Amino acid sequence: MSVHAPTVRSEYAPRPAAVVFLLLVVAGIGVVTLGPRGLVLTARIEAVDAINAVLARFDASLTTMQIEDLANVALFVPLGLAVAAVLPRRAWWFALPICVAATAAIELSQTVIPGRVPDLSDVVLNAAGAAIGCAILGISRAVRRN
Repeated sequence: MSVHAPTVRSEYAPRPAAVVFLLLVVAGIGVVTLGPRGLVLTARIEAVDAINAVLARFDASLTTMQIEDLANVALFVPLGLAVAAVLPRRAWWFALPICVAATAAIELSQTVIPGRVPDLSDVVLNAAGAAIGCAILGISRAVRRN
């Protein structure tokens, strides 16, 4: 009769690369959403002009508001991916509430930053981007598992 030591579950530790990715994403979002408006205004104008220049080649165009809405979605896709990646595999879905709380906190913080205007639609668009990021990671994990 052999005696086996009880199995001890080790604590979860995210991959270092996932943590670094999360920190870079959070820093980038912080600069874009909480930095002084003048810091990002020039880059925003140039990005809108560049996007419209590309779209013009296809006889298409978007309003500045449409581009900003798409940017709000796109900005949070990496956050959804990054937060889901640092969570344990079975808890990846919890990344979405974390991201929604983060975007709500950002918008609330913008109430006290001169030149920043909080907007509920930003929360909704950012949450949609985070959901896309979470879904991408969840689906890719499911595909790899099968």
